[in-house]
This record gives sequence, C-alpha cells and structure tokens, in this order.
Amino acid sequence: MHIVTETTAQKLVSIPQAISVVEKAFSAFDSGASSLFPVVSGRGQEQGTRFGVKSAFDGTRGIPGVKVGTYWPSNRTNGLESHFSVTLILDGKTGYPSALISSSYLTALRTAAADAIAVKCLAKKNSMRVGVIGAGHQAFYDVQAIRCVREIRSVLVC
Repeated sequence: MHIVTETTAQKLVSIPQAISVVEKAFSAFDSGASSLFPVVSGRGQEQGTRFGVKSAFDGTRGIPGVKVGTYWPSNRTNGLESHFSVTLILDGKTGYPSALISSSYLTALRTAAADAIAVKCLAKKNSMRVGVIGAGHQAFYDVQAIRCVREIRSVLVC
C-alpha cells in the first residue's frame, strides 16, 4: 500500500491540475460513469466535534475510495489544525487498500477547484472582481484557483 503524506501531496498536485481533475470528475459523474454515495456523519465525545465519511466510485478508472474528514475545534489550543482529512483508495479488482492519503491539502484544492469551475461556467466572462465570504484557510485556495480561470483585478473580502 502506498502512503502519501501532506508534504508529498503538496509537492505533487498544483491548483491547475486539481481544476482539470475535478472538471473530469464532474463530467464522469454527470455521464453516470462515476458514483457518489450517501455521506455518513458523526461526532466525537467532545461537544462541537464532527466527522464525515464520503465515498465514491471513479468509473473512468474503476477505483473506489473513502474520505474521512474531521473537525475538532479544540485542536487549535494544542497547536493543531482543527480540520483533517484522510482518503483510502481501494484496488478496484480486489477491494484491498492500495493507497492511504493524508488529504487535508487535497481537500482544500478540491473545494477551490470546484469553486473555480463554477466561476468559469457561471460568472460573466468579463468579470474581474471576486467576492469572498470569510478570510480563513480556504479563502486563500479559492482565490488562487479562481485566478486560474479568470483575470482578477480585485478581491473583496467580507
């Protein structure tokens, strides 16, 4: 089984690559080649914690996978990130694990790529201003991804 760390993922995947992959994934889902399954949600012992389990089948490559995303707000007091994600990729022929990927960075890229694709498809072609609600961790990735599909001259942050 391959193990991919956050550091390795950051070295391997760029925002433009993420946009390309997410566009292909949207097309595969739209055509019925790929599938998404119901999300399972839960929480930990501490109040305010939560996790979600998301699974999908990439029909273009015959690969199933599962992502677990967590939110533990008190992690900040211990110098840890409050959000974390890990993805398990299964071998399509055997169902055995083929990769375990620390995917917090990749989740940020996937979210930003989806937002950029929405801008590419839905915003006026001559739009050069973007509004962002919030200035947290995700906002940085969103603006960078949108800059890949549009020339941006100003960013408004609320």
